[in-house]
Amino acid sequence: MTGLARKEVKRLRDELADTPAIAPSLNKTTDATRLLTAWFQESGYRGPDGGPLDLPLHGPSPSFEALHERFGGDVPATVMQKDLIRAGAVRVTEEGRLRALTRYFMPLPMEPDTIVRAGDVLFTFGNTLTLNTTRRAGTQGRFEAGGAG
Repeated sequence: MTGLARKEVKRLRDELADTPAIAPSLNKTTDATRLLTAWFQESGYRGPDGGPLDLPLHGPSPSFEALHERFGGDVPATVMQKDLIRAGAVRVTEEGRLRALTRYFMPLPMEPDTIVRAGDVLFTFGNTLTLNTTRRAGTQGRFEAGGAG
């Protein structure tokens, strides 16, 4: 199935079995997940029922601005807010406050058109790279400028 000989597969499996496991990264949490987790866990951001408070955008703690300042990382607060809303992790209430809906950030899956475009760009780049690295001396190469398609 893989195109590799059975002996090669066995050799690779044995090599992997003999290799010590690498410790998992301690910083796998995204800025968005860190912010959402704090929103659900930090005492100043939880209501009497223990759930996350609906937060005003600006102002002193508890506000989205203050939460972002502590847990949002380098992403600008407005970008973080838009990403969280777009992903369905947060919504804006009728009162204009932000309501946390999930404890973690899961980006939206890629749209089929985006995947097709990425494949086309990679295919074109691969062809250009192949042409440029295998062309005869003195022949003209190609330049891939990218851009919107």
